[in-house]
Amino acid sequence: MDARGPLGRSHPPVQAPNQGEVGAQPGWKCQDQARGCPHGGHNGGNTGPAGCTHTGPARATDHHPARGYRHLLRRAPPDRGSVSAAIANAERVVDFEKALGLYHEQWLQETFASNARVSTVFNWIYIWGHWPVIAVTLVWLARRHTAIYLRTRNAMILSGAIGMVIFATFPVAPPRLAPLGMVDTVTVSSHAYRVLQPPMFTNQYAAVPSLHVGWDLLMGVAIVIAARRMWVKILGVMMPVAMTLAVVFTANHYIVDAIAGAALTMACWFAVRWWTARRARRLQPAGT
Repeated sequence: MDARGPLGRSHPPVQAPNQGEVGAQPGWKCQDQARGCPHGGHNGGNTGPAGCTHTGPARATDHHPARGYRHLLRRAPPDRGSVSAAIANAERVVDFEKALGLYHEQWLQETFASNARVSTVFNWIYIWGHWPVIAVTLVWLARRHTAIYLRTRNAMILSGAIGMVIFATFPVAPPRLAPLGMVDTVTVSSHAYRVLQPPMFTNQYAAVPSLHVGWDLLMGVAIVIAARRMWVKILGVMMPVAMTLAVVFTANHYIVDAIAGAALTMACWFAVRWWTARRARRLQPAGT
């Protein structure tokens, strides 16, 4: 059966794992096979007869993405309203991108990341080009360039705080969780990443803005300013560009997410610079 999500595209119904005994209706798992439960009393809601539990969407009414993609999170699911809001906001983001002529995520993944080797490269960039790079860069800055370290750290804190407010008030399902026909290449090819960052400890609907891009951009700017060797400066320029491609090709962010993340962190960078200069002038002794 073909089901259509709020984005108006056909997508296959989400298959529920561990379907129970052979012959049972998909979407329900019998705990007591001796009962021979026909699952005939499961037509209303998620509560079945004693010994039966709901394991995922199987009925026509269950093909709504708010239910199917909630199940894919493999965690204690958020409430239906928050997931529905995230899917609806994803539709708004896609519509906004279409209005600007920026909606190319599916084409980009199919064109450039359909090759297994290319996909693996961008998976590695997404995984290893974020927290490891941030940690190494901050340690280097703290040891060698204290002023730039403080500005970078404070810009991260400020942008992170603003980002958390946006995530809470405007949840957005990323392409990998929206009915766009895109593949979560990180999970498919690099399951270890989801183990290291389990969904139960992360916000799966924090797509806008992309702090993967924004914070990598902060590191890149700091490296360009602080580094003396040209090849290190070039690396600082390439880092945020590579991460932007990675978050789109792996279906973790939309193009406007990357733009929003870059805009947010750069605004915070200049805000911290302004505040630091203002504070220095206030602390400067009079007459000097």
